[in-house]
Amino acid sequence: MALNQLQTIQYQLTELENKMLLETKKQQPLLSSIHPLQIPAANNLLHYLTLRKEEIRELQDTLHALGLSSLASSESRIHRQLQAMLQLLGKHYTTAQLDTCIYKYNQQQIIHKSEMLFGSKSDDVIPYLMVTFDAGFADNYMLIKSLLQNGMNVARINCAHDDEVAWNKMI
Repeated sequence: MALNQLQTIQYQLTELENKMLLETKKQQPLLSSIHPLQIPAANNLLHYLTLRKEEIRELQDTLHALGLSSLASSESRIHRQLQAMLQLLGKHYTTAQLDTCIYKYNQQQIIHKSEMLFGSKSDDVIPYLMVTFDAGFADNYMLIKSLLQNGMNVARINCAHDDEVAWNKMI
């Protein structure tokens, strides 16, 4: 691989990172109104939305061909993934510059927030199973019983459909 190809990739990734950081600065007034524990997730969302605004298919193909992350499945930690690739290409960061939104952090957040929303599991192997109800569920006791017996632990009512009478029946 030619040195100028690596330099081009590093330049493109650095430009993406700069755009992400600029967007975070622009949105600082909004970020200051968010609970401090939600700041990493909010920053990550801004970084991800910034990335999605860019046409990066050619860059992704090049990254993929080189065995690097193409950023295609790094939604939960997009800035840190980009930083990791830049580190592989020789960029140095201080500890303070490195994004805290890393894979392990996000996995812990998913577990914590799932427990807050759905409660603790009796068996970690069994996933949380949410079923969205519709009006047809309202008068079908056996269907609800079957869903519960087969693992449903969250029932969701989509209030964009039906009406208050149907919602009360489902409840």
